Amino acid sequence: MIFCLAWRDFQSRFGHIVDNIKRHQQLIDSEACAEDIDQAHRARELAREQLEESLRQAQMRRKKECAEWLSPADVETVKDTASQAKTPGTTEWLFRTRELRDWISGSQAVRAIWLSGIPGAGTYLLFIDRFHLIGTSQC
Repeated sequence: MIFCLAWRDFQSRFGHIVDNIKRHQQLIDSEACAEDIDQAHRARELAREQLEESLRQAQMRRKKECAEWLSPADVETVKDTASQAKTPGTTEWLFRTRELRDWISGSQAVRAIWLSGIPGAGTYLLFIDRFHLIGTSQC
């Protein structure tokens, strides 16, 4: 009985404080939830911006690769690379043929020379190996 009397006295004295605390707890919870939602929104925006930047950079890389692929080859670099890759003496046989010597000398009998072969057979190496000599007729 004393408890009941004391409790009623407690309730009447502190009931509004307890109610205020409960209301504030609900406000804090809803504010925390709003903050969580705001943080999630900011995180999504940041992720979206990073994705857009990543896609933009990938597109720029693809455009650059396409432009490089479509641009004309650096003939000097290709020539130097191919010259270094061949084994010395590989093309000597061609420059011993009468047809090529006639063509180099400007003979009227041979106006054009045609080198053909499957890809990788070495026709380019044959051409570049002595191309600089053809102009000076030192073959």
